[in-house]
Amino acid sequence: MPQSRSVSLFTGGIRLIIISQALADLIALARTHGVFARYAPRITLHHAHLAHALGQSTRALTCYAVAVQLTDPATVHSAEAGADADFIHAAALAGGVLLRIGLAHVEEESELPEELIATGHAAAKECRGMGGTLEATGRIVEACLAEEILRSK
Repeated sequence: MPQSRSVSLFTGGIRLIIISQALADLIALARTHGVFARYAPRITLHHAHLAHALGQSTRALTCYAVAVQLTDPATVHSAEAGADADFIHAAALAGGVLLRIGLAHVEEESELPEELIATGHAAAKECRGMGGTLEATGRIVEACLAEEILRSK
């Protein structure tokens, strides 16, 4: 392995350790000041992203699902979930869908489950109009679920 690649892996690992510690500190701070419930959806989404980056797919899927549940407009009052609940809900839904699509590809499944396709279309729809990276994420979900792509598998 070239020197620059090993250094890159080392510094990447250090960053993940620092991020993990920062999330633990954030949880402690939020609990200390009695605002954990308010920030739980965002913290959970950050944990999902970290687990996803570390390749811990089971944990990532669980965290994405919890973040979706904590911000579900059908069950949670908007004041409880916070002002950014729509963003967190769309991001968690899309993250979970994309991870499941990736896992299906790795496991060489011939077809995606209908439930995943339906959830993917819902996630892409929620991402529309959010702007920035979330808008782009929605377009990636749509591309992954395009009929041409699904038929070519």
